[in-house]
Amino acid sequence: MTGVSGAVPSSGLGEEYWRHLAQKEARVRRRLAEHGLEARFGGILPCPVERGYRMQATFSASRGARCGIQGVDPRSGRVPWEASLWVLPEEARGTVERVVGLLQSAELGDAVTGFDVRLEYGSGRAHLRLAAPRAADRPLAPLCERVFAEVPGLLGVALPAQGIER
Repeated sequence: MTGVSGAVPSSGLGEEYWRHLAQKEARVRRRLAEHGLEARFGGILPCPVERGYRMQATFSASRGARCGIQGVDPRSGRVPWEASLWVLPEEARGTVERVVGLLQSAELGDAVTGFDVRLEYGSGRAHLRLAAPRAADRPLAPLCERVFAEVPGLLGVALPAQGIER
């Protein structure tokens, strides 16, 4: 299939993706038309949005009494974490939701400054890397153990600032 015409999204997240893809294709067509090359452009091939198309996502946590978490959207930059999940496969979205929930319930917003979720290709399993200041005033090994035990599908949890690899 070439181009995005005739593509039918199957979820709200998919609709946002298809809209973005159509806008991008229109921009490319306009630029090519300026040089008389539009006829040679077969369109942008969409990726399988329902299975996601990114293998890594980065999130930051604000410091303070309440743990505020932002994700990175490839189009808009930093956004609330929920708005950035569309770039991930469905199973990875659940992983992020569980990690965010644990960070917020553990009241560690002042200790953890962010995390990366890296997916193993095709398996739905992930590795989680937590970020914290090197001079954190408390050891976070118990948090790493808890996350590893309570988030299904994790291959490992790391906190490089404290030399933790689980």
